[in-house]
Amino acid sequence: MNEWLELYEAKLWDDDLSENESKVQVNYIFSNIEAICPLLTDNKPIWHVRATEPVFQNLANLYNKAGEYLWETEDMDSVVSLVVKDCLLWPVGLTKTYFDKDKDEIITELADPRNFVIAPGYDDIWKAPWCGEKLRKPLSWVKMNYPNEYKDVKTDNEKNPDEHDEKSFMELENENVTVYFIWIKDNSVEEQIIEEANDDGEITKETKFTKKYPNGRIVVFTQDVSLDDYG
Repeated sequence: MNEWLELYEAKLWDDDLSENESKVQVNYIFSNIEAICPLLTDNKPIWHVRATEPVFQNLANLYNKAGEYLWETEDMDSVVSLVVKDCLLWPVGLTKTYFDKDKDEIITELADPRNFVIAPGYDDIWKAPWCGEKLRKPLSWVKMNYPNEYKDVKTDNEKNPDEHDEKSFMELENENVTVYFIWIKDNSVEEQIIEEANDDGEITKETKFTKKYPNGRIVVFTQDVSLDDYG
């Protein structure tokens, strides 16, 4: 996938030209992308949230203001511009939106298409049973975020996790491990018993089955160790 990026960065002739040959070129790929991207992202979207019932319109207005606020605070103009540029460079442009518990706010950022993985045989995220990112992380990141699981994590070059047990954070910065952040479509259901009292005081029970993970699950793991699992 790096072929297109190399063309965009004018690295086409780096290995093929001798010192005496000219590297002057007209980079039409760079010119086209830089010309098209602003045209596609120039207009700022304006949306309106309308309530299905008049009584809920005040709440809908709050959602409308929240959306406008998030667009500004997340600097979505820049994010959309960059993701469109990815679309022009790669087969797809991706963003990820999540709630950061440490910052107590919603975060929207780019996801590198080169690190994106999807269930084999699928090219549509909405239809795929799972998709996510495959990232290289230093062991120091694992130790800081998952101290309990860290002792069992092996780097790609290690045979035994005890090899890095006594190393400092600075030493662990130079040792990497492949970490998967995968969203899974989980159709598990859970049983709910609802009790209601009628006018005569009689208690009636009704059993309902609802999706346990209506928005799916996100699992974080290495090749050998499960780090996190949450809905």
